[in-house]
Amino acid sequence: MNIASYLPQRAKTSPNQDAIFFKNKKLTYAELNTLCDDFADQLSSYGIYKDHRIILMVRPGFEFVALTFALLKIGASVVLIDPGIGKNYLKTCIKTVAPHGFIGIPKAHLLRLLWPSSFQTSRINLVIGKGASLLKYLGFSTLIPSSQNIPSFSLAPTENADTAAIIFTTGSTGMPKGVVYTHGMFEAQIQMLKNHYKIQESEVDLPTFPLFALFSVAMSTTCIIPDMDPTKPALVNPKNIVEPIQKYHVTYSFGSPALWNRVTKFCVEQKFLPLF
Repeated sequence: MNIASYLPQRAKTSPNQDAIFFKNKKLTYAELNTLCDDFADQLSSYGIYKDHRIILMVRPGFEFVALTFALLKIGASVVLIDPGIGKNYLKTCIKTVAPHGFIGIPKAHLLRLLWPSSFQTSRINLVIGKGASLLKYLGFSTLIPSSQNIPSFSLAPTENADTAAIIFTTGSTGMPKGVVYTHGMFEAQIQMLKNHYKIQESEVDLPTFPLFALFSVAMSTTCIIPDMDPTKPALVNPKNIVEPIQKYHVTYSFGSPALWNRVTKFCVEQKFLPLF
């Protein structure tokens, strides 16, 4: 069992189906899988292998989804830590997980300079996103999508009990804790969501937490990534939730009570009809 297998399967059976929309741009399942294979090939060339723990600090969007699936294809463990938990908690969480590598936007790499002791085990540090091209010329190791033909990347032979991700809690009740998710656990969650909520491949999802976008792809639905800061759901601009729901005819969405409270008040004030 490798949870990343859903992406190439869907890319093969329905290559032209819309997979992700983000800021008025989109990727089909074939395009998303190609981007994923491109990243997986680059990550492997940098020395990221099965069972490596890799911290990912990338904003929601195409790159976040493709990178996460790329790491899962390799068999590495994706480590997600909310940067909004506070610097003391963040320093401790990074040091505790003892990462083999770190992938982040340029701003995130400032943490490596500020807290070298927390990153002392991280030997593979890669920059992605806006500004990465410039940093490449300054000697930084970067991840930049390739324009060349990308061969299919073979899935690592992971088992149900192999670690797929380590996701830290928010720290609202104390020190954040790293929760281990195996490939088998993710598979069980996907099947439970599909069966309980009767989610079909024709559905359109608007995930308000980045990890939920991965479930959308795994369930072969179309994912609309909203323009918002997922670490501050209570401060979301309601229009950035309401407008894509209406534009793309979203059929389901998961979000925190704080987010839906803000969106609901906005809808009542504007006298909108029911969204779904």
